[in-house]
Amino acid sequence: MARAKYNNDKLTKQQEIFVNELVKGNTQRQAYLKAYPSKKKWKESSIDCEASKLFSNSKVKQRYDELLYKMRENEQKNTQWTRDQSIETLRYVIDMNRKDMERISNAFEDELEILQKLMKEDPKKAPQYLREILKQQKSRRASRVNNKGITDAVAELNKMQGFNEETINLNGTVIFAEEDELED
Repeated sequence: MARAKYNNDKLTKQQEIFVNELVKGNTQRQAYLKAYPSKKKWKESSIDCEASKLFSNSKVKQRYDELLYKMRENEQKNTQWTRDQSIETLRYVIDMNRKDMERISNAFEDELEILQKLMKEDPKKAPQYLREILKQQKSRRASRVNNKGITDAVAELNKMQGFNEETINLNGTVIFAEEDELED
């Protein structure tokens, strides 16, 4: 993917510092304060507003895209690990944890059917079977490991796409679909 050559004269020194700090992974607020240290006494909301305006400047955005592309290109050369491979691996983690949770749920349902059949055959042992059902339910529930595997992979994918609370400057709430379903 070829990028147009960029002329450094187009950005001011402060703009270049701002862009470089963003590429390093700093938030817009942090990058703005590095570029404009005299603004430290400003309200955070004012800094955020100015940082957002600065980032929306087409020259700044172009330079950011260029540096980000170069950084990713270098990372890929150095690690031989692409962003697509990372995403594919994280999706695999999510899929495997979902399948494991499904398997656990199906196994529990099968065990319940067997225990229910046994209770019908020998009602006197129903309390014993009921205790066994409860014991099985506790041991067969999808573990926090499964849920954590999914939520961690989703969080990492979100970060890779720029969807994390430190880099999003919104005046609202972000709700990720099915987040509540992933809770234990």
